[in-house]
Amino acid sequence: MSSPEHTPSNPFVFVVGCPRSGTTLLQRMLDSHPQLAVANDTHFIPRVLKHERQPDPPLTEALVERTRTYRRFYRLGLSDEEVRAAAAGAPTYRAFVGNLYTRFARRHGKPLAGEKTPDYGRHLPLLNTLFPQARFIHILRDGRNVALSTLSWASEDKGPGKWTLWRENPVATCALWWRWQMEAARRDGALLGPDRYLEV
Repeated sequence: MSSPEHTPSNPFVFVVGCPRSGTTLLQRMLDSHPQLAVANDTHFIPRVLKHERQPDPPLTEALVERTRTYRRFYRLGLSDEEVRAAAAGAPTYRAFVGNLYTRFARRHGKPLAGEKTPDYGRHLPLLNTLFPQARFIHILRDGRNVALSTLSWASEDKGPGKWTLWRENPVATCALWWRWQMEAARRDGALLGPDRYLEV
């Protein structure tokens, strides 16, 4: 049984899309709503679960610690005490993460929480399994504009700059990267239906 604070409505929404598509602007707009706090680029959910055998494993101290110490988790702004409280009584990882986002929302004086991590578009099946009530907003930007923006942003340790092809043909790499991100989210998002998946 999950803790009394766990509400199945959090995280309420995920903002996804190819990086350099305007996801940060959309995150800021949604975050300005009086009922919704939207976290920015925490990336932790699929990475913490990467080596688990099931999408919603029983919550263990090791999972809590991997979550708490993930390099971008600090962006939720939760103290160690708040993380421990979110874990208390949570039987599964899903309940724990729901509690984390509920605490994140409360910290901002709001009832609902969301997450903007662009590459979560490649993890829609996992996120759907964990949070079957969540909504997904997929922001689509013209691939040519994404490529132009990416050329000045990417580096050998960031974005498509990590790919070997980048050194030979950065424009083609940007195009492939955009297509890969966009097609994965569109394919998996279509399975969720129009009441849970929206392209803008």
